[in-house]
Amino acid sequence: MANCNVLRNSPFGAIQRPIRLSLNNPLNFILIRKCALKMIRAMPIHMLMSLFFNLNLGPALLAYNNEMFTDRDWEGIQKPGNSIKRKNPNTVGKFGLGFNSVYHITDHPTILSGRNIGILDPQETVFHRGGLSWNFEKDKKSIEELIDQFHPFQTVLEVLNQGFWSEVLKSGCFKGTLFRFPFRLTPSEISEHVYNSLRVQELFESFTKDACISLLFLRHVTTVSLKKIDRDGEVINLLTVNADSVSSVETVKGELDTGTHIKVTTVKHFERPEKEFIWLLTTCLGHGNRFPHLEELSKKLYNNIALDLAFPLTKEGVDSFGGRLSCALPLPDKAENRTGLPVVINGCFDLTDDRRSIKWIEVDQQHDDAAKWNHILIEKLLPIVYTFAVMNAIFSAKVSSITIEEAYGIWPDPDKTKHNLKWHNLTKELSKSLANEKVLQTADNSCWVSASEAIFLFNNDDCVLSCLENLLLMLKKPLVKIPGNVYRTLTCSHKPLNIVSPPFIRKILQTSDWTAFPNEKKLLLLSYVMSDGQYDDLINLPLLPLSDGSFITFQRTAANDMAYIDVQSFPRTLLPGLVKRFVPKDLPGDILCHLRNIGLKSK
Repeated sequence: MANCNVLRNSPFGAIQRPIRLSLNNPLNFILIRKCALKMIRAMPIHMLMSLFFNLNLGPALLAYNNEMFTDRDWEGIQKPGNSIKRKNPNTVGKFGLGFNSVYHITDHPTILSGRNIGILDPQETVFHRGGLSWNFEKDKKSIEELIDQFHPFQTVLEVLNQGFWSEVLKSGCFKGTLFRFPFRLTPSEISEHVYNSLRVQELFESFTKDACISLLFLRHVTTVSLKKIDRDGEVINLLTVNADSVSSVETVKGELDTGTHIKVTTVKHFERPEKEFIWLLTTCLGHGNRFPHLEELSKKLYNNIALDLAFPLTKEGVDSFGGRLSCALPLPDKAENRTGLPVVINGCFDLTDDRRSIKWIEVDQQHDDAAKWNHILIEKLLPIVYTFAVMNAIFSAKVSSITIEEAYGIWPDPDKTKHNLKWHNLTKELSKSLANEKVLQTADNSCWVSASEAIFLFNNDDCVLSCLENLLLMLKKPLVKIPGNVYRTLTCSHKPLNIVSPPFIRKILQTSDWTAFPNEKKLLLLSYVMSDGQYDDLINLPLLPLSDGSFITFQRTAANDMAYIDVQSFPRTLLPGLVKRFVPKDLPGDILCHLRNIGLKSK
């Protein structure tokens, strides 16, 4: 009986999958439920010619990769929804849904792979028993008689530089897999949606938006191309995406196998300059008993305990792709799949039936194993993997593989994760993990310090900021200059930080030798340390300015070293012998005001 319910779990929004077929190893293709591929020897050749001609008439979408179907793949191709790979955690496409999405486009997908050609017909409108298949060795004569019907394959082989049809016939084997999806031109029982070149162009454009991240987490696919063959046979290269791992940063074996390497993806659009994106890619594969509950669910769901993080080393990359989620391939770019983090997170997640979202624990899903699995991956494993990623980014900066600015960019920003509790909690956990790690570079680039050792300096006045920075650097203090996202993350740990303040600077001045600090900077320094009005803490600091350009020490009682401030009723001209003991006439107003307050308090 014909099965026309192949799109039951494949919503129309999933039609981007046919484009993505070329991204998957051929071992991932699952086609049609209860569809036996019948050998063609039982059908007269003239009837085949007529039927096959109609199937090959008109435009089509084709997908190619360089791996061949195995016997098991040909078996599995007839069992969608009952995947032969369901119990293999090392494969994607385990649910038999991916290939079903091609039926949004076509009623009769055709597959050329290895020694076989198969045509699928779930409606049985053309063939009985759901389709036909040919074997290059057993059905060589029939294939030769159908040479015109196979012409679409001949053309594509030449376009792909995969040889000639005559060579395939001679060898009896095509060393790759080629799919052909002729467009549905009239509504059918499978779908009422008809397709044309314009709609496929929209499909291409949809894929193009995420082309840069589509190869990031694939193990074997390094190149994807989109091409268009016009009626006259002209080939137009619409898009080419390449991915290449250029260097390894760090690899650690244990209960968690982690590794970090630099990966480069390049995207070349038709008639546009090539764009290059550089990524810091951290991978993690768990095993052992570190997470017993996760290990138990892993065996039950046939999932690997695996998470990957990809951080784009350009602002454009962060703005365009940061915060995305992926399950081998990127999930749709919608609000629920946005994290607010600067990285792309890839995991062996369990997805909703439409494959567009991650399952989360809801009120009605408290005991759903798939939702629990995702929750534990994010809550327990992701903070550890993210910490590895940050540490490896810092290591990369230490060995000059990336800049310190790039290394700081991988840190989350609490301001961007606060919209979602699960991702904000991750930021808090990361803050705790990194609080005691030496992940902050000192401003003089001399060493790396932890947050508890570091000194943080913030001031809205650039002149004051420069003055304090010069002082701290002169005294070899562990001053750090970090972007806001790093500082905000560190504050989430609620551990005390050494933040520069007037009391902090006064304490340093009381305990350090800063006699070499230039006089021209001392007025700025004085203004800062007086700004909170804690005048008693100025005692013994040589910061009291005199009109001769010198500075004397603040003292409680010092008749011989008294400094004077003149007022309108008592100008300095009345004490001509003590002119040098007066403070300068041109003192900034704030300093003069503070000094007068000190004078009034000392009466």
